[in-house]
Amino acid sequence: MAWTIPGGTIAPGVTQEFTFTFSGGADVGPQFIQARPTSNNALLYTNTFGEATGAAGQLSYRATLRNGGATVASYIWRGGGVT
Repeated sequence: MAWTIPGGTIAPGVTQEFTFTFSGGADVGPQFIQARPTSNNALLYTNTFGEATGAAGQLSYRATLRNGGATVASYIWRGGGVT
């Protein structure tokens, strides 16, 4: 299942980790997660995918985003299941 959700902005040279939770922490299988630039002259790297479990066993997905460009970049998140 493909999905798109709102993102935000990230300053040049900044790296941030993001957490995604689906259906209250349900396991929705392996997920591909990517930040898609929505501003001109942007260079974004999405990497370091991970999964974590909470105290009640809920599952969350993690991704690291880095702005490799010279300007503030706007983006949206998109992804989907990997089969």
